This record gives sequence, C-alpha cells and structure tokens, in this order.
Amino acid sequence: MPKARPRASIGFAGSAQRYNRFHCGLHYLLMMLKPVRRSIGLLLLFDGAGGFLSPTEYPRRLQFGPPLFDDILDYFAENPNLTRKLSLAEIALGLWLILR
Repeated sequence: MPKARPRASIGFAGSAQRYNRFHCGLHYLLMMLKPVRRSIGLLLLFDGAGGFLSPTEYPRRLQFGPPLFDDILDYFAENPNLTRKLSLAEIALGLWLILR
C-alpha cells in the first residue's frame, strides 16, 4: 500500500511548526532573556574586577543606604583577602553567564 502524501499546509511550508517552536513557550522566553543574562554577566565581571584591583577602596566607594550595608562593606574593606576571593568568584560567575 503506498504511503499517503502529507496534507498541504496553509502559508509557507512548516510555518505553523516554526511559529510554535520560536514564539511560544520556554524557548522564546530563554531567547529573550539572553541579552539580559549577558548584561548581568558584564556587570558582575566589571564589579568583580573593581573589587579585585582595589579591595580596600572599592567597598568604601559603594557605601550608601542602610547602616547594615555600611557595616558589611566596612567588613569587606577591612579584610582585603576575603574581598579578593569573593571578587574572583564574582568574575567567574560573570564569565559563566556571558559564555553560557
């Protein structure tokens, strides 16, 4: 018995499948979030570089807001080795977000 021919679709061939795949659902959302993810990655990368290059001055330049934030940033400014380690982790996270 010969195979039946597929039914002709309206419009371009495969347009319904292409629309469903790219314009609906999780794939479309992830495609739209890629520039946001890369922007956040760049911000983390440059923020980590600033903290790594000047671990005592950079946290003090960021002091604003509630006293709790000032206390945390003072702690980072007093412990430059901890600031450098966290800055390296921030750089790694930024690179991972950019290159993923």
